[in-house]
Amino acid sequence: MSDLHEMAEERKRSDVSLMNFMQNNRVSVMYVGDTRRWTAKSTDSLAEGIGKSVRAAIIDLERRMRERSTI
Repeated sequence: MSDLHEMAEERKRSDVSLMNFMQNNRVSVMYVGDTRRWTAKSTDSLAEGIGKSVRAAIIDLERRMRERSTI
């Protein structure tokens, strides 16, 4: 996914919908200092989202979980 496409998708999501996703899927977010990136993990899934911001990591996790469920 290109950076422009990623930024457009990130802007579409409201904070409320991201918070709902986090609560429904029991998501935890951690900052990894070595790589200066955020990591989002769900206890419901083995998927992991990575991003330069908390928002980007959560959106990446959601996308990866959606991809896994369609396989």
